[in-house]
Amino acid sequence: MHKAFIRTLMATLAVAMAAGPAMAQSVYTTNFDKGLKVSNGLTVSGVITQTGNPTITGNPTVTGNPAITGNVAVTGNATVSGTLGVTGAASLTVPLTAANINGANKVKIVRIPLSPNTGACADATVYRGMVFPGRACTVKKVTLGCQTPPSVGTDVIKVLKASSSGNTLLSAATFDANTLVANTASSPSLTATGADLALTATQGIYAEYSAGTQTVDGIGLEAEIEIELTDY
Repeated sequence: MHKAFIRTLMATLAVAMAAGPAMAQSVYTTNFDKGLKVSNGLTVSGVITQTGNPTITGNPTVTGNPAITGNVAVTGNATVSGTLGVTGAASLTVPLTAANINGANKVKIVRIPLSPNTGACADATVYRGMVFPGRACTVKKVTLGCQTPPSVGTDVIKVLKASSSGNTLLSAATFDANTLVANTASSPSLTATGADLALTATQGIYAEYSAGTQTVDGIGLEAEIEIELTDY
């Protein structure tokens, strides 16, 4: 009788539960102290905050704005389309690509000496040189400087695209070398013609200093050109 009563009670409860209203799903938080492994993908609609030292061996794609305060080691290919803020030490063991190279890393400095290695420039002499970045790039800035500036004579500097007969990279055809100040950088404005500032991978940059009859001969003249690589 006892067993039969229990079976009857269980059957009655089962029928009542099936006929009753659906129970609401509960919201809960689970702590995984043994590690979490997801084999079919994980979607998180909230905010992920990582305070430890994550190691990622796959190829993560992050479209949000993750904030990581630990030390990140990425051995796969990370693509970040949002803003990545890392306050620890980020270690990337894969080659840099267009997705993870910022503007600062694309900027390079090339230099063209415009005077003898030792001693002063000679009167009525042209000092010239070229540099070949070997990459498609855009000229972002030209800086001129010297140890001792020339004085009195007609002394001009040219910085041209591709050859000695190319278009000027500066806003003026020539720069007056007499305006240079010893041990001080001078940055003349660039041409407003954007196409003249763009170089292909095979083009170079030409610069020359034409010394006149000087009262004080120039020493240590140089042109430095800041370029930004564009062929990534």
